[in-house]
Amino acid sequence: MKRKFALVGILSGILFALMGVGIAHAQTFTMNVPKDKTIDGSVYSVGREVSIEGTINGDVYCSGQNMFINATVHGDVLCLGQNVAINGHIDGNVRVVGGSVDVKANIGGSVSIGAIGTKIERETKIGRDLSLFGTTADVLGTVGRDVSTAVKTTQLQGTVGRDVVMNGTTLTLRGVHIQNNLRYTSVDSIKKVGNVKVDGETKHLTPPVNKKGHIAFLGTFSILIFPMLLVFAMIIALLFPQTVNNIVKIPSKKLFRTILAGLAWMVAMPIVLFLLIASVVGVGVAIFVIVIWLLLAMLSGPVVAYYLGNMILSKSRNPLLMMLVGTIILLILYVLPQVGIMAALLVYMIGSGSILIYAKQNFKKPKYQVS
Repeated sequence: MKRKFALVGILSGILFALMGVGIAHAQTFTMNVPKDKTIDGSVYSVGREVSIEGTINGDVYCSGQNMFINATVHGDVLCLGQNVAINGHIDGNVRVVGGSVDVKANIGGSVSIGAIGTKIERETKIGRDLSLFGTTADVLGTVGRDVSTAVKTTQLQGTVGRDVVMNGTTLTLRGVHIQNNLRYTSVDSIKKVGNVKVDGETKHLTPPVNKKGHIAFLGTFSILIFPMLLVFAMIIALLFPQTVNNIVKIPSKKLFRTILAGLAWMVAMPIVLFLLIASVVGVGVAIFVIVIWLLLAMLSGPVVAYYLGNMILSKSRNPLLMMLVGTIILLILYVLPQVGIMAALLVYMIGSGSILIYAKQNFKKPKYQVS
């Protein structure tokens, strides 16, 4: 599946993985739900175009490119996709990661969104808290309790029932009523337009700036690590082009499942290692597991780099060119100060998840018989 926003879709996706999605409870697997249909139970929907309407007496889990939810949901909504539109009435919480997210709904619980661009429409009513992460955000609706943002450019309007905590570069309050305290972290002072009312106190925090340290890191990364990682990725593509191509087909078709597999591996391994080491007799196995863990970490980067290159150069059949383009983009992501760590974590989840699923699909049970 081709996705235009490949880069930030991957970057943002880490938040979705950390939301603790429990798809094991999903009862209905379907791409679309028509408006005249009622489903008693949770819905799990994956597809290029997803449309959920009608009434859902349970949770909604969805993943795809373009998703439209205009339903009455007596539960939570958790989605990962490129373009996501949330309408209707939702009793529970809304958790979304995507490229572009638009919300025009009556939501009883809290809302958490990680996206390139987020818009909370004027008609939106959020019963509890609003948490945003991304590049741009326009919040025009009503929030019952707290608003927390880590967004580069944010515009806040409407009414907020309690506190507002904002982090970013360009922060604007436009005709907003904050019924308690405002605390924001930014180099510049917050911009106020129109009738802005803050019932509590306003506190401005300035983020620490360590330009020399960051420049030194960029220099070291560019001179030493960048070429090493690039050469390693190109060698992988040169020696195993077909294998890498087959592995990348897994996240291309089932990105959501791949992220969950990588997350499960990342969470389970420390626990397994602790139990093995604590047992003493399992120390040898623990060393083997650590080697596998490190190997997956090393191979995750090239796998995701090829995945990116494959999506960007979808018409190309040259594995070296796709690996080159994807690796350069990935390395640039790594050095971005507010993005690098999250990108690395998601790369590990997607890469390790892809390799593990591929290994499972191609694993042949050994014959315990010798001749």
